[in-house]
Amino acid sequence: METSLHQRVRCLAPYGISHRYGSSFPKEQLSLFLIFYLIRTFLHPRHVLHQLRNNSAETSCLCCISIAFTSILEMAVLQYGDTAGLAIYIMWWADMLMPFLAALTSAAGGGVICRLARISPRLQVPGIIVSYLEVGTGLALVAAFDAIILYQYFGRPSQSPDMVYQDMIMCGPCGQASVALQALGEAVQAGSFAAYDRGQLLTAEAAGPFAFISHFTGLSGGMGSFGGSLPS
Repeated sequence: METSLHQRVRCLAPYGISHRYGSSFPKEQLSLFLIFYLIRTFLHPRHVLHQLRNNSAETSCLCCISIAFTSILEMAVLQYGDTAGLAIYIMWWADMLMPFLAALTSAAGGGVICRLARISPRLQVPGIIVSYLEVGTGLALVAAFDAIILYQYFGRPSQSPDMVYQDMIMCGPCGQASVALQALGEAVQAGSFAAYDRGQLLTAEAAGPFAFISHFTGLSGGMGSFGGSLPS
């Protein structure tokens, strides 16, 4: 099961190519992006502020910063989870200051880190709970944005060329939600709830059904929605 989680993280993480080129490759990309964006902001502050206020594409692309950082953490926990699991876990909590549109990516990262990092159940359980809350928040936002995009489709005879990219953007969150739910289900099944053993939900008896529902929802709902959202 741990091997299958490794494969899904490497294939579905936005920067999953890092296992071929080394963990520093996405770090360098993220650093260069931040440097260039800061230079652009410093040289043209009025233009950047105008774009952030009036251009939704400019604002939404800020999520890429957090998405890239979360992907780096996922790659790091695969290689250094035994020795630096606590540090990666702390950086994941710091990364939650991201724009709310990247909540599903954060949830996927939280599930992977809680499953593979060598940290105690007292640290795993809060991360798992918050990740599930992020899944719920993220899916609600995705449903709202998908409704807006579909309404725009029906309001015009054909899609303008500069907006065609939205077709594939609608597929991404469903895949991220699927990865998040499956990773969180594996973290629960691995014994985090059983070791925590508090209340009625965070117990060994509840872990089995909880993990099954998480896996089933991730596989059926996530992948099914992904296929259904592809443009016909």
